[in-house]
Amino acid sequence: FYAVGIHEILDMWLGVSERNMHALFEQARKTSPAVVFLDEIDALGQKRGNPSVAALRGVTNTLLAEMDRIGRAEKPIMVIGATNTPSGVDTAFRRPGRVDRVVFVPPPDLKAREEILKLHLRGKPVSDIDLGKVAPTMKNFSGADIRAAVDRAVEQAIKKAMHTGKTEFITTKLLLDSTKEVHQSTEEWLATASDYVRFSNENGTYDQMKLYLDKNS
Repeated sequence: FYAVGIHEILDMWLGVSERNMHALFEQARKTSPAVVFLDEIDALGQKRGNPSVAALRGVTNTLLAEMDRIGRAEKPIMVIGATNTPSGVDTAFRRPGRVDRVVFVPPPDLKAREEILKLHLRGKPVSDIDLGKVAPTMKNFSGADIRAAVDRAVEQAIKKAMHTGKTEFITTKLLLDSTKEVHQSTEEWLATASDYVRFSNENGTYDQMKLYLDKNS
């Protein structure tokens, strides 16, 4: 499994980014079966018609060429790309045999928020945490937002411990107070997503997003 960020591919020197991309897929082919996860694929596969990103056109071309070479049954490679701006990805990636499926990942639902809270509270001093009270207050929180709320609660517990000289536990109240201080990072994105659904969904790319927005509007 290769989890790749843009900092591992993009380079300021001419041609180096393309070599980095090729080297990634060469390594994946040597160790296949493999999964290549490209975070922020909109930066690595930007629309080539945009003159403001002409310098990255070679990276997009290299990525497309590498994806066309991964279809061998004896050496399977799965490519997964993540982006919060799907409109910025070159349309050539949508061709069958490249990115065959587009999956909308919505903000975590109630059950998922409880599980994320459990994950970030693991190993920390907690007392009488009622996830059934905390998770519903985090509607439309992303995983990062939930982590930020837990981090704020931890900071408050540490501050109290510095005054009392003893271990202070993270409580339901502390988490609820911390949640009020965290801004929902998905709010602006969901507003933008609504525009995509209304004005740029001729081919049905954003149908999953539309179902979510219709259900949660």
